[in-house]
Amino acid sequence: MYFKFFRRLIIVFIFIFSYNLLEHKILSEEKNCEKHRVFITAHRGSSLKARDNSIEAINIAIEEKADYIEIDVRRTKDNKLVLSHDDVFIKNSGESFNISESNFNDINRKRIFSIGKDDKIVTLEKALKVIRGKSKINIDLKVNNDEELISKLVAELIEKCKMEEEVIITSSNYGVLLKVRNYNSNIKIGYITRSLAENFNIDEIDAISIAYEGLNERVVERVHKLGKEMFVWTVNNEEEGQRAIYLGVDNIITNDVIRIRSLINN
Repeated sequence: MYFKFFRRLIIVFIFIFSYNLLEHKILSEEKNCEKHRVFITAHRGSSLKARDNSIEAINIAIEEKADYIEIDVRRTKDNKLVLSHDDVFIKNSGESFNISESNFNDINRKRIFSIGKDDKIVTLEKALKVIRGKSKINIDLKVNNDEELISKLVAELIEKCKMEEEVIITSSNYGVLLKVRNYNSNIKIGYITRSLAENFNIDEIDAISIAYEGLNERVVERVHKLGKEMFVWTVNNEEEGQRAIYLGVDNIITNDVIRIRSLINN
């Protein structure tokens, strides 16, 4: 009789213990899910709806409530920081010129763009003022044998605008990132790469921005174990978006903010 009683008591105890353990596991997983937020970066502004790196594209990205706005930045001959992915432009007339070899005012007098509301190249300073307080900013720094100078100019401008907390500098040029850090250690930096097989010191940076083709579970796990953020580019369709979210990336860089926002919300 006592044996049956104790057996029942042990069964009840095991049931209660297992239930509490399961409940704790579920709550822990829910807490972890709540903690992990996937941010969305508008690639070159809302580049599906306006000319990339234009004020119009930036304003649309703000309206779409992008968490970050990514912009490409280069240096002109007269040391102006401007928004442009490419250095070389070819006009309809066949004339070509380089941003790095041209003065800012001369570039905009050429009227190189024939579409969009704004056919002029925008300065980084103007872009920062438009975006400030509305979104964070990912500055993709394009280097043209000017690591020292462009890193100094961008660090000084961010400090002047008091926007260290709102900006991350990313680049495929690892050296320029370290120079930015030397000028201002409060500015976050991230290395743009196609795979983690490349030779660089991940300890020196705050984030890895990897091409979607190089994204996998092992890469995300390694980056997070080192305490770094995981950005992925450029993700535009549902299948890639769902996979990136499932793998646990921190930031998705996309041309279609609305589509990726819908995937995250679901």
